Formats: sequence, structure tokens, C-alpha cells
Amino acid sequence: MLTRIDREQGTLPGKVRQKIAGQCQAISEGLRADRHRATWVYNRAIAAQRKTVLAHRAEIIDGSVAYDRVQDLIPDHWQQLVSVCGLTSVSETTQAVALFLLDEQWVSHLALLQEIRDGIHLRALGGEKPADEFHRLALREFHGFFDRTYRETATFIAGLTPDDIGRALTELGLRRPSATWTYMVTDDPYGSPGDRFTRRTGKFVRSKILNLE
Repeated sequence: MLTRIDREQGTLPGKVRQKIAGQCQAISEGLRADRHRATWVYNRAIAAQRKTVLAHRAEIIDGSVAYDRVQDLIPDHWQQLVSVCGLTSVSETTQAVALFLLDEQWVSHLALLQEIRDGIHLRALGGEKPADEFHRLALREFHGFFDRTYRETATFIAGLTPDDIGRALTELGLRRPSATWTYMVTDDPYGSPGDRFTRRTGKFVRSKILNLE
């Protein structure tokens, strides 16, 4: 039991201080674990899409999917290029352009998801689950990803002349992009009512009992 002097001076026995410090540490570790868990939840959708893009990229490199799709979109211009430059040269240029535009579109998609993620926590204020909403938006934005890639590739190839076939991408005005996207996230920075109560309690303990603030 605390004595009157202990209460007036704001001091606590060593065991009580140790217990409170342990509880504060447990709260801190719990919050850190929640942040890591939220990061994993958000990254799950992106990881699945990245896997799909990488698999399709391998199909472009190892197969004929790129020039088959482009040929279907611009058959007349494709045949004109092939008649002058040969199928192999036109196919290699088309493949290189498709890979470039696929990578460029993926970088743009990541940037868009980052913008969505930056504001997704506001959904919590409306009672929605930010992670669920992020996954829904990520799926919506990814829809038609490869169709857009091939439409852009076909448009680009349609603008090439036989003299352009076989030239380096940089000579055609294409420079390969790069992107790194790593982040830590907090699912709801405002916290649930329980989270806010815990923070207020922790602040009270630190300032009024432990005299740390």
C-alpha cells in the first residue's frame, strides 16, 4: 500500500515502477507488431500483382505473346514492317518495346497505389476498414493492366518506320525507368476508441505516476 508521503511526492516502490515499465514496454511492442502486421496486409495485394506481372514478363521474353498481340492490333502496319525488315527484326523490336512499357506501367501503378495508401486511413473515420478498401482499389486499378500495355505498344510500333526497326530503345526515345517502393504503414493513425484510451492511459502513467513527461 502506498503511504501518504509516496502519493504526495509522486514516488512509487521499485517493484511497482518495474511492473508499470513492463506494461508500457508491452504496449510499445504491441503497437510495433500492429504496424508490421499492417505492412504485411497491405503488401499482400501488391506482392500478388507483382508476381503476375513478373510471370507475364517472362512470357514476353520467352514466347511470342508480345508480337502476337501487337500484330492483332495493327495488322496492316505490322505486315508492312515485316515485308521490309523481316519477321525476326520486327518481333525483337516489338518485344523490347513491350517490356519497356510493361515496366513503365508497373512503376506508374506502384506510384498510384502509394497515393491511395497515403490517404486510405481516412476511410477509418467513416467506419470502413482501410486494408479492405485498399485491396479493392488495388484490384480495380490493376484491371486491364496488360491490355493497356499492348495498346500502348501497338501505338508506339505504329509510329515506327522500317528505318527504326532494330534501333536501341534510347534512340527511339525510350529510357528504362526504375522504382523502389518500401514503406511502413499504420492502418489507422487516429486509432480505434480502445487505442485512443490506451494512449491516454499511457500518457497519464508516464506524466502523473512515473514523472517522465
